[in-house]
Amino acid sequence: MPTLAKPIQFLHTALMSFTLSITVICSFIFSSPALAQQSKALDEVRELATWSQEYSAIMDDLFALFDIEQLNVILEHANDLDTNGLESFEQAVKLWSENLDVNIKNIEKRTAKLAEPPKVTFSKKINKANRDTKEQMETVVNSSIESALHLKTAFGRLAKGDDSGVIEILIAQQDAAGIAIQAEIAMINSALVAIPKSNPNRQFQLLILADDKYALSELELTKLSILEISTLEARTPFILEMEKQVETSKSLIAPGLAAIDKTNSALKRGMKFRPSTTKINQDAIDILDTFTESFEIETGITQTKSEAIKHYKLDEPVEEIDLLIEQTDARYFELLERRFALFDQRLAMIANMGK
Repeated sequence: MPTLAKPIQFLHTALMSFTLSITVICSFIFSSPALAQQSKALDEVRELATWSQEYSAIMDDLFALFDIEQLNVILEHANDLDTNGLESFEQAVKLWSENLDVNIKNIEKRTAKLAEPPKVTFSKKINKANRDTKEQMETVVNSSIESALHLKTAFGRLAKGDDSGVIEILIAQQDAAGIAIQAEIAMINSALVAIPKSNPNRQFQLLILADDKYALSELELTKLSILEISTLEARTPFILEMEKQVETSKSLIAPGLAAIDKTNSALKRGMKFRPSTTKINQDAIDILDTFTESFEIETGITQTKSEAIKHYKLDEPVEEIDLLIEQTDARYFELLERRFALFDQRLAMIANMGK
């Protein structure tokens, strides 16, 4: 049977980052005490944050298509074919496929109903970043759904005892995931134009950008795993790019934390000299404090990627390397869940800022 575990784990990993680029549109404004004092700007930001929550909810549903626990149930049945035969595997695939179809229809309906992002009066760059995000969202959604449907097709064939063409289907699945990641890279590059260099969210978005580029290279390693190409020579070009992105990530942590301290100091000075802004500035400080935890999470993610690279560099059969990667993935997934939850928490705080 073709290797299924690795492509499933990769999709779970890749989709974790898709809702993060929208953070730029709401959060960077709070590094400016002057803007925080403007009632109209604050109302616009709240409205934009509310829209972003709906966008994020759609992306949460998209990510749920690749729920690792549900997919692991299928893998367990696939691994027990010699004991239980095809029947239990076929039933697990049928249940998962039916749920997948329902969830895809829900995502498509919610995406179609999502309004255009509200405009703000204080920044044309933010408005452009919003438009670009909405446009790229269609590519992310469509490519991710396509990837899930490829997986459904592969499972369906295997459940009938037919593995013909499954390798090609899984490769197509990975290609669709790559298109979705490239769309997010385009989102982030557009958003970066709107973020002041002094804002900690800039370093955070650059971290997500490095993570996406790392994921594209790991996707290529996943394809090698699916094809059972196990030579270190074949892996090396992608490993080198992954190492480059890990080093980029490491270089962004300290400047990001320094930017948080600098921004917090500016907001506290605003509270001292303009007491009327105390509530708004304190909310902004609380929001910026979430970035401290974000950088702690990203430090952990970077460490797990460094461990994965060590495994990929081993001159061992691909099956043994995949087993080692699964061990690092457990910690990786845990950190990605925390990243995701913190993002949603941040959006909620922005939507209620100053209230």
